[in-house]
Amino acid sequence: MTSSRKESYYFGHLITEIEVFAFPRVGSHYFAYCLSGLFDLLGQRGEHLHNKEAISRQDEINETVLYQLDLREGGVPYQPLAADHVATGVHGLPRLGDKRLIILVRDPISTLYSLFCVTQTRWGGAGPLAPWLEREFGQYCAFYDRGFKVLEQAAGQALLVRYEALKAAPDALDQVVRFVGHRPKLRPDFVHTILRFKNFAREGRRTFYREGKNEAWLQDNAFCEAVLQLPNRDFAAWGYQNMTDYKAAAARRSAS
Repeated sequence: MTSSRKESYYFGHLITEIEVFAFPRVGSHYFAYCLSGLFDLLGQRGEHLHNKEAISRQDEINETVLYQLDLREGGVPYQPLAADHVATGVHGLPRLGDKRLIILVRDPISTLYSLFCVTQTRWGGAGPLAPWLEREFGQYCAFYDRGFKVLEQAAGQALLVRYEALKAAPDALDQVVRFVGHRPKLRPDFVHTILRFKNFAREGRRTFYREGKNEAWLQDNAFCEAVLQLPNRDFAAWGYQNMTDYKAAAARRSAS
């Protein structure tokens, strides 16, 4: 995350506070670096930031990009932003409190494939794939059932950000800037450019920041076979396809 961000405080500026809710592997680390480029982001506190595995993740990031994210354009006032990513625990369920909030979402199959890969390479393995996927999909659905209800209740207090939109163009970062209400220390289009995956991640083997591609799961035959075993679910309410569409793509891949 952004534990290395500066924690300086300048008198005369009030701290703006927001909360960020994200299911594992929907791009929460990537989004945290986006925020650190846009705003004077105060460092998070918490025991999870002192975990050796979590600290090692930064070794996969281009140091030049981290340097660039610390820059600021001349004349931009210092406006501290505290972005709480653990308001209800690490990847805790969204809830509507007294602060404005951002909910980050990503394509469900791509999210679970990314989670599966990092579980295999860094967290001890997932076990039999199809049952593991079904359990994780239950948690994914519970998270976003809650999250989209919060979005309905929150009126102007909440913002939905899609990982796909973050990667595609700076427009999503423009929306975040308007939502936070601060003049950004770096332009959203510049932050978007330096955080393109080919710039952001170091070359070579990586086990946490992997590919950043939603379609990566289609290159894994075993994962495609497991998807075909899952019960049907409809993700249209969250802006994604239903399970039958994903199964059709998996079947085409398995047949090729």
